[in-house]
Amino acid sequence: MILIADSGSTKTEWILLESSGNSKAFRTIGLNPYYIDEIDIKHTITVNLLRNFERETIDELYFYGSGCGAEDKKKVIEHILSELFSNAEIYVYTDILGAARALFGTNQGIACILGTGSNSCLYDGREIASIVPSRGFIFGDEGSGSYFGKELISSYFKNTLPETIKDAFIKKYNLSDTDIMDAIYRKPFPNRFLGSFSQFIYEQSNEKFIKKMIEDSFAKFIDNYIRKYKNFKKYDIGITGSVAFFFHKELEEVFKKNSLELNFILKSPVENLVKFHLQNSNVRS
Repeated sequence: MILIADSGSTKTEWILLESSGNSKAFRTIGLNPYYIDEIDIKHTITVNLLRNFERETIDELYFYGSGCGAEDKKKVIEHILSELFSNAEIYVYTDILGAARALFGTNQGIACILGTGSNSCLYDGREIASIVPSRGFIFGDEGSGSYFGKELISSYFKNTLPETIKDAFIKKYNLSDTDIMDAIYRKPFPNRFLGSFSQFIYEQSNEKFIKKMIEDSFAKFIDNYIRKYKNFKKYDIGITGSVAFFFHKELEEVFKKNSLELNFILKSPVENLVKFHLQNSNVRS
């Protein structure tokens, strides 16, 4: 049996392919090794995933994860999975390669992620040919949910939000300044906290102030994650992730304003990754 995972900073989607040809889907929290330690990753998989099937039955495991671009973080995930799935061949990749394979299969293109975080790569049909590092929600992640949240909270603190939006924000969340500061600077997963405001931004997306904020964020994403690739206009562009999916109208408008065509939008890559591995069973690297 084959187990495939797509893990972002907020959630991990798992699909189990049984020998009968049936599949089962599961979900756990995101397992980004930059934000969650080895003990908690192991505990999460053991408690929330392995109760659903016998681990010994897994022959191959393909894990695509946020934070797995760095070799040391990749090894952390490999070590944990090798302990938990001792009978399986383990393959750990970065989530942007998963996005590329899900969006383009064995064709080339510029693959992007717009979820809690953001990222992109130039994909040659087999592997990543070039990549612009995101560097996380503090230094990058333009156009992502965490970036939206950071812009919203910054405007709230600076008192530049229009009163109607500010009142709606206070009514919806009832957060004190201390609550917000603690969530960002003291509690775990500040990127998830910031990304959680995407729903509010979506609800307010017809407001002029919010609409401009969304458009500016997507324009920065294009400048920092697409225009950096040589001859970027000659490649198809695809984006996967919840922000791309729910804000697709605004995203497509910004692409048009920048004389670019957005060829594919995919909410989640995991089902297309299943198809990819079924059709390309020889791919191991």
